[in-house]
Amino acid sequence: MDPVLHSALAYLAGLLLLVGAGGLLLTMEEEVGGEELMCGSAVTGLHGSITYDPHGERAAEVPVHKAVCEKAISTRRAWAWPVTVLGVLMTLGLVLAVPFVHPQPTWWSDKPPWGGHR
Repeated sequence: MDPVLHSALAYLAGLLLLVGAGGLLLTMEEEVGGEELMCGSAVTGLHGSITYDPHGERAAEVPVHKAVCEKAISTRRAWAWPVTVLGVLMTLGLVLAVPFVHPQPTWWSDKPPWGGHR
């Protein structure tokens, strides 16, 4: 495998991991009727404040807010999990492919093959 291709794939795998993990962990805001709702993230799920109504004062709003937030979270999960898994699989594949990279990567402190200065 060419070292330039290996490096390019490593950058792509890192980008996929960054985007996927960000999509999973960052919380979402949705607007319902001019009101901003903090819905939660794809990992933690729905925030309890969306459904918390101990005195029944928001009986009409809670189901609407819950439905909007659940839809947003499920949409985020639909793309964030596959992107993250693809990034992890690419990273594992690239780690396993290191012995097949030719020429072999060298450390900066190794002596050059011609014996001179860098």
